[in-house]
Amino acid sequence: PLKPTDPADPAYDWSRYDQLMLNAKKYKIQVLMTIFGTPRWANGNKKGINRAPRQMAFLKYFATAAAKRYSGTFKRDDGNGNTTTLPAVRKWLAWNEPNNPVFLSPQWTKINKHRYVATAAKLYVGICTAVWSGVHATKLKGEVVACGATDPRGNNSGKNRRPSISPLAFLQWLKKFGLRHFDVYAHHPYYSRPSEAPSTKPKTKNVVTLGNIGDLTKLLTRLYGNKKLWITEYGYQTSPPDRLFGVTWSKQAKYLTQAYQIARKN
Repeated sequence: PLKPTDPADPAYDWSRYDQLMLNAKKYKIQVLMTIFGTPRWANGNKKGINRAPRQMAFLKYFATAAAKRYSGTFKRDDGNGNTTTLPAVRKWLAWNEPNNPVFLSPQWTKINKHRYVATAAKLYVGICTAVWSGVHATKLKGEVVACGATDPRGNNSGKNRRPSISPLAFLQWLKKFGLRHFDVYAHHPYYSRPSEAPSTKPKTKNVVTLGNIGDLTKLLTRLYGNKKLWITEYGYQTSPPDRLFGVTWSKQAKYLTQAYQIARKN
């Protein structure tokens, strides 16, 4: 885009998101919008969108454009002289599960014979800061930007065939790499196996589910003070159709009720 902070720049195609927002308004659904993925022209021509931008300023500009478009006052022109005021978004999320290589790569970098550094956390500090500063550059009231959105599991090993970073370790690395600006932290406390109820405590510190969500909130408070935690993904899958990870329909109902109780208590 020639004017990257301008949501009307012709390089942008917002059509599917505009329609989603209009539908959400029609059915009174509140939207949390996630900014994720980097096009090849911005990530160094690398395969896949799970790469950080080479210049975080580009991500910041895009976040500003998105927040402007969904400010609640932007008028969309359909090309036939008709305009529609697009609904407002006030809740934003920077990326998705950055401690998982599916969504952000690389996770670890070997710096000597025996030591690895959590590259994904270092990259994510830039991503989170860019989205936070880009959205808040609009000066709109009520804008809230969440960072984190972490996967519930991680192996904390650069040597692993599929290296990843556990949620607690990821948050500690973020602090170490200088993350300062975010409004809310987010996490996805999914269960690890169908035999687990929402209250089941994991057997390892490398996992954060609802059963030990207090471990995450305690660490968050210690590192960043009184920050709220958003659960931006959660659920129980059913069998059928998911015979590997699913539970019965009646258990799903029971477990979701329990999950709500745990969330409200926290």
